[in-house]
Amino acid sequence: MKRPQVQYITSESLRDWQNDYSNRKRKQVVEEFPTYRELKKNMARILAVAIYLDEDNTVSAYRERKGEWGEYYEKWAIVNNKPTIIKSGWV
Repeated sequence: MKRPQVQYITSESLRDWQNDYSNRKRKQVVEEFPTYRELKKNMARILAVAIYLDEDNTVSAYRERKGEWGEYYEKWAIVNNKPTIIKSGWV
């Protein structure tokens, strides 16, 4: 089973990507968590350090759902000072 992961861009990762001339660095930070529960606990921290390049100000999370196969995605954003899922579905 694939572990839940979050992809986001920070100011440091963007700067490192822009200054890397060997094209080995990624613009996005990919952070994996052992469980979905851990991902949800850390989402407020992730949303605080991420810079948003999308017009909808979201962070993407990917995971597998129990009893189903395929990759499920969620778009998270801060709504009323709480991390909230804005959009979700199958990739």
